[in-house]
This record gives sequence, structure tokens and C-alpha cells, in this order.
Amino acid sequence: MNPLPIWLKNQKQIKAAEADLEAAKQRAAAAWGDWYPTLDVTANIGKEKQNKASGTADTEEVPRELDVTVTQQLWDFGSSNASIRSARLSQDRARLNLVSTRQALVLQGIEAHLSLIRAKKTLAFAKGSVDNIRRQAALEDARVQRGSGFTTDVLQAKTQLAGAEARHNNFAAALRNAISAYRRFFGKDPGKIEDLENPRVPFELVPKTLDDLIEAMYKNNPGLRLSKIDADILQETVLQTRADELYPTLNAIAETKRKTDVGGTIASSTEQLFKVELKYSLNLGLTSINTLKASKKDFLAANERYVDARDSFAQQARDIW
Repeated sequence: MNPLPIWLKNQKQIKAAEADLEAAKQRAAAAWGDWYPTLDVTANIGKEKQNKASGTADTEEVPRELDVTVTQQLWDFGSSNASIRSARLSQDRARLNLVSTRQALVLQGIEAHLSLIRAKKTLAFAKGSVDNIRRQAALEDARVQRGSGFTTDVLQAKTQLAGAEARHNNFAAALRNAISAYRRFFGKDPGKIEDLENPRVPFELVPKTLDDLIEAMYKNNPGLRLSKIDADILQETVLQTRADELYPTLNAIAETKRKTDVGGTIASSTEQLFKVELKYSLNLGLTSINTLKASKKDFLAANERYVDARDSFAQQARDIW
């Protein structure tokens, strides 16, 4: 049984990316809130005493008031819609980040698996080399003892043996490190390393031509797609900033007030109001223009980074091909 899917399901990086995606989904749903009506309820109670002019009775009452207001946004010149699109793009970004995290961890798992197999085979070759050189050194020493060999050959063999043993020790350390990396990645010991198999290379998925490779890279590379989404989000930010800084908002407001013993009037009354309100705010220092220009430059920078990343990935694809 392949342990990688189980590990991926429980790995902290995956859980973090999944939590980011769920948070982005909730924010995308919350972004629609600007188009829903809002309800404001205010209630108060207190004590009011009025000392009135001569000839008029003073009053001392406990005024009570309940205000209920419903506000419905009618139009904000695209700010809310830009916010909704931006939230959707952020959700797409979180989903791509999850895909990218999975791909990176799969690659780490494959590397841990192959490194362990390679380290085991390399150590076996090193051990065989040590055994061969040790036998050769013993033969040279025996020849010297019989008087038919040269001490220089013995010294050379022993030097080679020392070097081979040093390499063997290095490869043994590399194997221990590979086992540790495998254990850390998969959460268990590898068992008998000789039973591990090399994964099959899916050659049928390899692009047939350089153009196919570049096209697949443009379409499927998570890093490149993330860069594009970042630029798209900032483009929506430009639209939202323009609407927020330079245009008014239009709201429909319905309001009712229930008053009892308020303002020295010993009675209950009800007030109802419906209105359409246009609200416009402008900083007289015209800093809104600066804010809009800054958002445009942010978008331009992100778009340039995307184009640069696209060219860089294409060059890497050509180099690999």
C-alpha cells in the first residue's frame, strides 16, 4: 500500500492549505454582504428632568426609545462587485496553493523514496569496493612476506583501502540520513530497503514536442497561475479603489422610531421614514488620486512580475528540453 496519500491527508502543510482554502470560501461568501440589507436596532432608556419656564409645569419622566433602521445599498459604482470578484480570485488562489503544496510534497516523497534506494545501493557498492581492496592489500602483503612483492605496492593498497573505507563511512552516514528523511516524510520506518521499488516513470504523460511542453507549463504550472491571479486581484483592487475614492454611494433607507415620554412629552409616538440617500466623501487634499495611482502601480508591478515569471518558466522548459 502506498503510504503517500495517507501522509498527504494528515500532513500539517496540507491541513494549513486546506484551512486557507476554507477561509477563502467563507470570505468569498461574505463579500456578497454589501448587496444584502443591513438592520440596525438602537434602544435606550434613561431619566429626564426638565425645569420649564414659569407658568409651565416641570417634568420628570423615564424616556424610552426604540429605533429600527434597514439600509439597502442600491449602487456603489462597482466597488462591491469588484470586491466580490477579488474574493473569488482569492478563493481560486487558495485552491491553487493547495494543489501546489500537494505537488511539492509528492515530489519530496519521491525524492525521499529514491534517495533511500540510491543510498542503499551506493553503500553496497562501497562495501564491495572495500572488500576487494582489502583482499588485494592482503595479497600484496603476503607477496612481500614471501619476498616476491614490493612494499610500495602494499603501501599503495593500504592507502586505497583507507580511502575506500572513508567513502564507505560517508555513504553509511548518507544512508542513515536518507532513512531519517524517509521516516520524517512518511511517518514510519522504511522496513527492508531491498524490497522498495523504483516508481514507474509515466512516459506517456511527457509532452511530445517543445511547444507541447511550453503550452502545458502555461496551463498547469501552479506558480505561474498564482502569479497571474495575484495580478488579477490587484486589477480588481484598482476598480474598487476608483469607486471608493471618486464616486458616491446610493442607499435606500427605511426607519421607524417608537418614543415614549421623550422630550418632556408625556405620551407615546411613532415616527416612520423612507428615503433614498446619496453620499459622497472627498478629501480636499485630493489624496484619493494618490491612492488610485498607487493601486494602478501595484497592478502594473504584479503584471510585470507575471510576464517575467512566464518568460522564466518558458526558458526553463527550453533548457530542460
